[in-house]
Amino acid sequence: MNNAPEIVTNTERNLLQTILHRMLNEPEALEQKQFRVEFENDRGTIDKLCNTQLIKIDRTHSFYSLSFMGIYLVNSELSNKIFNDIDSICDVLRDHYKQYFGKPIQVSHIQKQLGLEKTYLGICLDVLCECVSMSRSTDLLDKDAEIYPIEGLLDFKNYSELPAQYLRSWFPSAFKSSAKPGNTESNASKREQVLGAALVIIANFPEKCKRGDKIVGKKVFSLIEYKAKTWWPSDEPPLSADTATRLINKWLKTLE
Repeated sequence: MNNAPEIVTNTERNLLQTILHRMLNEPEALEQKQFRVEFENDRGTIDKLCNTQLIKIDRTHSFYSLSFMGIYLVNSELSNKIFNDIDSICDVLRDHYKQYFGKPIQVSHIQKQLGLEKTYLGICLDVLCECVSMSRSTDLLDKDAEIYPIEGLLDFKNYSELPAQYLRSWFPSAFKSSAKPGNTESNASKREQVLGAALVIIANFPEKCKRGDKIVGKKVFSLIEYKAKTWWPSDEPPLSADTATRLINKWLKTLE
């Protein structure tokens, strides 16, 4: 089990657990309207979990699923298995990147090497790409589906450790009690400054912020660092590169 603090209530965790189970076994039962009718007494909880981005909505087909943080906060044997399997997937992708330097790898090759069921592997890859923005085939279940490993896979050893690093920026209010007086306001100001700088950068240099056809936090923050003197006399952004990149990516994914 992970060491996630009590971010969600038991009711919220049970709902997240139900969605996770259905993602793997009954995805058709996660159609938005159908699900809200089935859980009509929990619609407020569903909306809250959507607002905190623990539940995602496939805006094309209107199906619910969980974000990587939603899966993490389920905190069950199943959610831990998913993260452990993603660690194994990352090992395969890293080895491929080191050998072929960014050339694509067929999803079927990963499936064959790890012995994972195809639909389950597709879900794991979607979860992985929430933190590591890799170009990939639109339909990961297609027999010729490919994914492009990137250098960012070298930035961490275990994907399963990343959600814990994101918790504080994802749920800052949950950590207020351990903060020193004045730190909460200070940290909020730092986040606001970085997000404001990101807005300016994306508005003025959209193409330089993209990897493929997608804007990614790492490229946005690289430009923020390059132009840091525009906002900070010290020539240094108020957040570390890792924290700022996660924060930017979190908001970029809001409308995915």
